[in-house]
Parts: sequence; C-alpha cells; structure tokens
Amino acid sequence: MDLDLKVVKTFQKTDFQRFPGEEKASRRRYFSHPYSSKSRPPMLRLTFSAHTQDQEAGSYQPIPTREPGFYQPILAPEGGTCRNTDSEGLQNNMGNFKGHALPGSFFLITGLWWTVKYSLWYATRRSKSAGAGRIATRALQHRLEIIEGAVMLSFSVIGILGEQLATGGPKFHLYDSSTQHWDKLMNWQHTTMYLFFALSGVTSLTVHSTDGAPLALDRLLLGLAFFNEGFLFLYHLHGRDMLDVHVHMLLLYAIFGGAIICFLEVFHRGNILLELLRAALCVLQGSWFWQIAFVLYPPSEVQWDLSDHNNMMFITMCYSWHLAFALLTVAVAHTIVLCAVRSKLRRMPPMEMGLLKPRDREGDSEDEVF
Repeated sequence: MDLDLKVVKTFQKTDFQRFPGEEKASRRRYFSHPYSSKSRPPMLRLTFSAHTQDQEAGSYQPIPTREPGFYQPILAPEGGTCRNTDSEGLQNNMGNFKGHALPGSFFLITGLWWTVKYSLWYATRRSKSAGAGRIATRALQHRLEIIEGAVMLSFSVIGILGEQLATGGPKFHLYDSSTQHWDKLMNWQHTTMYLFFALSGVTSLTVHSTDGAPLALDRLLLGLAFFNEGFLFLYHLHGRDMLDVHVHMLLLYAIFGGAIICFLEVFHRGNILLELLRAALCVLQGSWFWQIAFVLYPPSEVQWDLSDHNNMMFITMCYSWHLAFALLTVAVAHTIVLCAVRSKLRRMPPMEMGLLKPRDREGDSEDEVF
C-alpha cells in the first residue's frame, strides 16, 4: 500500500502576517485539534490519498477510510480530476439568498407593525382627551390581536413550505436511505424555527379568542420562539468560514435580546419601553438577515472574501449601523403615530359629558385595555 500526501492549497506567507511567529504554533494546533475551527489556518487544504494497486488491472482502488476533522480522501479516475465533494455538498446545503431574505422580510414587517400598534395603544392610554377611547376601542384592539396571531401563523406556514418545497428543498424527507445520510438539515433547522413561531401564533389566537388561557401565555410562547431560533443558529455554524460564522453570531445578539424582553413582558406587560425595544430588535433581525444574504450569497459577481479579517471588522461596524437604523426607524414611527393621534383628537368633535364614562388611563398595564 502506498500513501500519497498532496497539498492542494498550502500555507501562504500572508496568512501569518497578522500573527507573526505563530506559523508553527498554528500548524501544531491544527493537527492537535482537528475539530477546532478557530485553530485551523484558513488557507490550509490537505487531500490524503491512500490506495492499493491492482497489478493486473493497472488501476488504483481507494481504501474506504476517513480521519475525523479532515476532508474525505477522493481518488481521481484516469484522465479525471479530484474535487472535494464534502465541502461542495456543505456549501450547497447552507442556504441561498432567498432563504435569508424571506425571514428578513417577515421580521421587518413584524417589527414595524409592533411599533405602530404599541405606539397607538400608548398614545390613547396616555391621552386626557375624552375622544381617545373612540380611536382605539377595546373591540378594535381585540380584533387586531387576533389578526396579528393569524398573520404570524400564516408567515410561519409560508416559511415552512418555502424551506421544504422550494427548488433543492428536502420535500419533507428527513433521512435519505439511499445514501444513509440526513437530508438537507439546514432546511430542516429553518423549518423548525418557523414551527415555533407558528406555535406562538396559535397561542396568540387562543389567548385572545377564548377566556381559557392566561393573558401572559402569548408573550411566553413568543419568548420561547425567539430562544429556539437563537438555539438553532448557535449550533448552525460548525465548519463554516470565518466571516460566515461571524455574521451569524452577530445575529444571535438580536435574537436572544428579543427572547429576554419577551420573558420580561410576561411579568411587566404593557411597558412601552420593553415593547418598543422588542420591536427595534425585530427590525434589526430583519435587516441583518438581508445583510447576511448579500454577504454570503451576493446576487452580483463580486464575492466577499470570507477569510479576510478586514471584512470582519467592517461587518462588525455595519452591525452597529443596522442597530442605529432599527432604533431610528422605531423612534420615527413612534413619533409619527403620536403626532397623528394628537392631530386626530384635535379634529374630533366634543362629546356630551353626560354620555361619557369615567376613565382613568394613568396606568401603563395593558391588562386595563383588555
């Protein structure tokens, strides 16, 4: 048996210019810890070819062995070329532009809707005018909560069907018995994310259409949906490129932040600061999903260097810009709603005092609204 070691893409000198004197240490860490993606030099690609030679046929037969943490050895046929099917398959399963743009659009719409809704509730609760109750009646608020749950459920079903039935999707097949491998687990993880938001939508419909469930249950399930989304993305990044991992890790800040705020709202329902902060983080999620789509799957021919440290620095700064954009968007929308409500109240005709019921709207609790 002969053992061939071929260096397909070797270390380049520029790879260690950022870390002088670390070349030997980096190589030792790479071979000592094959499962550590952080210690792996980004430009190192080794292909091991172990084979036996059939003297009569004059051909080479591969030995079906695989060392963990390395690429699978593949022998090229006579006159052919070698290619890494593992990395190619992994890249195809990581998603596409539409797979990130779709949830990004959902989160953007939801964040803007929350901003308008909670700003309207806040403006009518705090207003001393007798006509404020005619702008946002209890019946209107009740109907809007039911519509919101139905829309969230619809978005989630559309996302599930898009992940499963789109071109290249698993078509609801989790395990491929012919290859004895899991089938399109990335799509299944996205499907699971949508599933929990669908459960949140069903819970919201149940809470606001019946009297059998506690009011805080909708916030609890929404927090669990955000937590599950972050939990899935946290273990969604193994073996990816440096910039790919970084953009998804930045997304986790917005996701877990939204989960924490939802859990706080279980005990502090109706707090306008928590509600607007949740809306801002939801807008941040949506805009960052779009940013991830343009970084990893750019529609143009210009490709990002996923191993460049300067790109990581820019993306980190870009995340701060997205956060500022989300906060500014929520602030502008909140101001517009407040001004619109005040303008509407000034134009409303006065009501007869004898027909009015005493109202005390000083409290911030949304329990007073329902």
